[in-house]
Amino acid sequence: KLKVVHGEAYGRGIYAAKVNAAWLSSGFCSAPRMLVCAVIQSPAVLHHRDAMVIFNAAQVVPLFEATAQAFGGHFIDRVMQTKKLKDPGPVAISR
Repeated sequence: KLKVVHGEAYGRGIYAAKVNAAWLSSGFCSAPRMLVCAVIQSPAVLHHRDAMVIFNAAQVVPLFEATAQAFGGHFIDRVMQTKKLKDPGPVAISR
């Protein structure tokens, strides 16, 4: 059983950034490396802005680890912009 570390604002599950939003995950990284995964889309996947919450771990398929010397300035700029935005909180989504 995994311990909840960064909260569960949109439910208990695996939080992942969408393909064009790797910058979102960079804010949770302690080093410039990320696990790149495929997500099998189904009703067990909640889409919220640039993120997904996956409620069934069997639907997350690790593909490879991406590493770099450092995150580029674009990542850092996007993370800072996002932290300045006020999140409206959970949004009701019918399934």
